[in-house]
Amino acid sequence: CAIRCAGWRQGKAKDERRFVRREIGTEGLRPADTSTRHTEDSVTAEGPRDEDGRLHGKGKERWPDGTDYEGGYSHGMKHGEGCFRWPDGGSYTGQFKDDFMHGQGVYRFADGRVYTGQVANGRMEGHGTFEWPDGRIYKGAYRDDKKEGFGMFRWTDGRCHRGMWQSGKQSGEGVFTTVQGESRRGVWQEGKLVKWTSDPFDDPNPPSIEEVVSIQVIAPHTPPPHNEIILEEQLPSPASPNSEEPTQDHPEAAPTGQETAKPRLSEDEHRNGVDRSADAQNDEGVGE
Repeated sequence: CAIRCAGWRQGKAKDERRFVRREIGTEGLRPADTSTRHTEDSVTAEGPRDEDGRLHGKGKERWPDGTDYEGGYSHGMKHGEGCFRWPDGGSYTGQFKDDFMHGQGVYRFADGRVYTGQVANGRMEGHGTFEWPDGRIYKGAYRDDKKEGFGMFRWTDGRCHRGMWQSGKQSGEGVFTTVQGESRRGVWQEGKLVKWTSDPFDDPNPPSIEEVVSIQVIAPHTPPPHNEIILEEQLPSPASPNSEEPTQDHPEAAPTGQETAKPRLSEDEHRNGVDRSADAQNDEGVGE
């Protein structure tokens, strides 16, 4: 039977697939067995099997490093509702399809960050909410693991940016709201303020994210499979209402600036729940 082996670390497979396949012989095992022990470099699997000996229905797998999965299977692949847990405390609870996190789910990072929303082929895709332990929050659209479309980012002190995003950065029209609730419209490009388009605080009632997202249609998109769950990178503070230039202060960090393939985070960074230095200063704009 084809058994998934211990090759998935914080969303990264050691091989090209998210789950490394390894053929384990069934000699000496009865098809009705629901618990099978293998060598130390393979998983322990429990659950009902199909006629070919593959997990089918509700089952469990556990890797030697403490990683484990419990949930639905379809002919050997994780499918349906399930929970995948890493030894560092990170976890994903939600829907799976053909061995990928796919559908609706909750991804909890080991450092306390939480993503709740839609995922496709292991990537943040559609609408979601990303929360930081210190109270910061982003609600809005994602595409291919990056903020894309309309979204709202709120800082812990109450400041807020509502507007359009592209490739993980503020891009296009937006509304910045101060701690006092006063708002001003502007235009951003690649995370930087280009210009204000309204007088200071003449728009006290900017549209809410619910109002805008409810009328948006996210284009269907099926990104190719990849081997990582990418950590959410961070946003810079919006420019102060009295400044015509965007600040370079990044309360959330991202010296490399990219969340996905340019470049990808290292395996050690994923396993350690990296949250790049909160004091990082750069000109890469809003993090992905």
